[in-house]
Amino acid sequence: MKRTGKAHSYMIAFTCLSAVLLAATSAHALDPERETHQHLHDVWQIDDGLPQNGVAAIVQSLDGYLWLGTQEGLVRYDGQEFVVFDKYNTEAMLESQVHALAIGNEGELWVGTEGGLLLYRRGVFQAFTEISGLPHHIITSIAIGYDDSVWVGTRGGLAKFGGGGTRQVWTEKEGLFSSNVREIVVANNGDVYVASGFDSAGRGLQRLRDNAFS
Repeated sequence: MKRTGKAHSYMIAFTCLSAVLLAATSAHALDPERETHQHLHDVWQIDDGLPQNGVAAIVQSLDGYLWLGTQEGLVRYDGQEFVVFDKYNTEAMLESQVHALAIGNEGELWVGTEGGLLLYRRGVFQAFTEISGLPHHIITSIAIGYDDSVWVGTRGGLAKFGGGGTRQVWTEKEGLFSSNVREIVVANNGDVYVASGFDSAGRGLQRLRDNAFS
């Protein structure tokens, strides 16, 4: 592998470390007695097949693939080859920039892009946009609930995709500090923690329980 001092090197370091940790789940657990630098690792950049060096999200699917979200497409890596999905070769993808990735409880891949939410299942992409009930087309975060619900953070509010195709949306009108959702975490008891906003003026972390924020 080539190792060159390019821009966004901090993103590549994140890619490298995350890939090592994720790959360990399908092989052997990392030895906690070793320092990070004592493990074998590779650096992947544009010259190795990435469409762009800035990696915003990484997950590993149940079949062992690494999925990377970049500014110029979704990337699947099998350990040898990078396959890129973008708006030019994937009809369902309206924009190539990927902000968030999540693996569903049944192994499906959820992809948050600048142009909506994508579901990848059994080799087929399905698109969800504002027409489908999303409050905004820019997806910032995704979290999977214990009940198979899918929680989606957007620039225009929080959305929940439930069983049977149900949709529910929360914005500032429903009590969010800001409709610009930054991150979502779903606890084991079903509570949803939401970070929103860009500044400290009235912004912060909220808990959603029984359809009420605190």
